Amino acid sequence: MIEVAFSDSAAGGLKIAQRYGIGPYRGGAIGVIVAGQDGAESTQEEIDRARKNAQEREKQMWESAVPMGGDPADVFGFHLALSVGEIAEEGFAQNRLDTLRRLFAFYPDEARDAAAALMEGLPEALETVLSRAAHGEPVRIWYSEKPDDRCGLCWMADQLVRRGAIEQVFLVKLPEVEIREKGSIVTYSGWDEMEPGGFGRYASQARQAAYEELRYYAAQWKDLQQENAALRAVVSGRLCSVPEDFYDGFIRREIARQPEEFEEAALIGRILGQYQLGVGDGWIALRIEQMIQNGELAILTRPGLHEPAYHRRLKKRQ
Repeated sequence: MIEVAFSDSAAGGLKIAQRYGIGPYRGGAIGVIVAGQDGAESTQEEIDRARKNAQEREKQMWESAVPMGGDPADVFGFHLALSVGEIAEEGFAQNRLDTLRRLFAFYPDEARDAAAALMEGLPEALETVLSRAAHGEPVRIWYSEKPDDRCGLCWMADQLVRRGAIEQVFLVKLPEVEIREKGSIVTYSGWDEMEPGGFGRYASQARQAAYEELRYYAAQWKDLQQENAALRAVVSGRLCSVPEDFYDGFIRREIARQPEEFEEAALIGRILGQYQLGVGDGWIALRIEQMIQNGELAILTRPGLHEPAYHRRLKKRQ
């Protein structure tokens, strides 16, 4: 079974999930972050308690996991950020590289170099998937309502339809909520947030996609390519092209709630956590940078040498 995901994190989780839960739980080192009350430093007792609780949760997840089986070589992660930037057929690879570099531009050089690495491996990985699928191997596509995932589904459907590799394509959509023991509810914005033991619970729920469905997704991708907008989003359940400033209202709403001076990194964290927009910190940072260029915000401090560029303090301008 070929496994396809649209982020490195989701692909990594799938690889771990293949053997996660096999054998007795062996434990391991677990790091925890504990915040004391009212900003006070956490006591050793609080840290020990948090570590113990984390270890118990990890043990429980291991013992309740459903190992997927398979080989890590069968997992392919296409981290292409397809909801952002130009996607026209002509110049597709170069446009993807330019887009990834923009999104990674806020990170230290090591992270920015990852953009080139991602694109260098794309042709071989894609050809491997299409070739194996054309020879009858089943393909399981993991997607969610995140714009990158929905775009990824449509892009991959287009690739499979063009190759005629559509006999055994299975889809696994991330559910909106997961109900656990004692009625607790867990929500995820994408497969990149799923713990390794969770993938096996949904693998068996994959449904086979009909040829007509794959053609529908492929046609969606062709329409989006023709529009070639700067941004794509899921609106009322439908994937569509939207203006570049589509998310700016959410950003400005959170800026309005900040004091006159504030930390940009904390602002981005609140936006991502509060609104679950399905876009990453790179895009939010790009839009804040545009607001700085527009004169809405001023830069007060600079980030450290090896810190992301948005680790700085900003000030509102009247």
